[in-house]
Amino acid sequence: MKGFINYAQTYHLGDISLNQSFKNLTTLKIGGAIKCVFYPYTKDTLREAYRYIIDHQLPYFVIGGGSNLLASDEEYNGIVISMKKIRNFHWIDEETIYLDAGVYASAIARYISSNGVEGAEFMSVIPGMIGGLIYMNAGAYHREIKDCLISADYLDANANVVTIEDCKFSYRDSIFRHIPSIILGGTFRFKKTNNQDEIKRKLELYYQIKRDHQPIDKRSAGSTFHNPKDIKAWEVIDKLGFRGYQIGGAKVSEKHANFLINEGNATFDDMMELIHKIKTEAKSKLNIDLNCEWIIRK
Repeated sequence: MKGFINYAQTYHLGDISLNQSFKNLTTLKIGGAIKCVFYPYTKDTLREAYRYIIDHQLPYFVIGGGSNLLASDEEYNGIVISMKKIRNFHWIDEETIYLDAGVYASAIARYISSNGVEGAEFMSVIPGMIGGLIYMNAGAYHREIKDCLISADYLDANANVVTIEDCKFSYRDSIFRHIPSIILGGTFRFKKTNNQDEIKRKLELYYQIKRDHQPIDKRSAGSTFHNPKDIKAWEVIDKLGFRGYQIGGAKVSEKHANFLINEGNATFDDMMELIHKIKTEAKSKLNIDLNCEWIIRK
């Protein structure tokens, strides 16, 4: 670990933080201490650092906005690579834009929309960064990342830069969940329009729906379970009577049953026990498989 820190500092590859925890890096505010957090300055310095990590077989974990992550309370003795500084973007033409992995989705969606371009409005209510949205094929209001992403760039297991058009997208899934990779960014295509009022209406409507139906004032990691076929996950949880149910500091939101929230002092074990209980009863009582949408780092 000291070798990596010295290497990153000597060659000015990025900032190093030794006093961080997953509590500070995730929206759930759960998780243990981290030995080293690395904030690469650019995609080139990320690639250089990644080569070192691979060559020295160091454990690592990549994090974006931390808005879909539940981390263990145990100390992580590896390197957490934060994409926070990899946040450039540029227009390719009036409908096509390249977004780095560390660009915040909600902010860039509003910016794209302000340029008279439609199709990014759904991203305005999705927390997190572009890399995470690509990773899980995030979506809202009947649109997903697969509907607007032309191609994605990533580092493969050998630190080579690869551009891919077919990301094997499916519901909340992509190829990146199944191969060693660090997403660098992606090229997106939207649609130029003269109807700015309609764009504004959608932005306002989507935010109002989110505000009225989701616990945005609570510590959460977004929707907890994938929607099963023919029924919403929150409906399953309601049928089981779990709305408002609590284990330790982990609670099923009373506002939206598919949001599990940290009431202030939840532990990793609290949240995992609550997830397990809901999954077990969904299967035993309703014969429904509920699959967790979150990334869980045990």
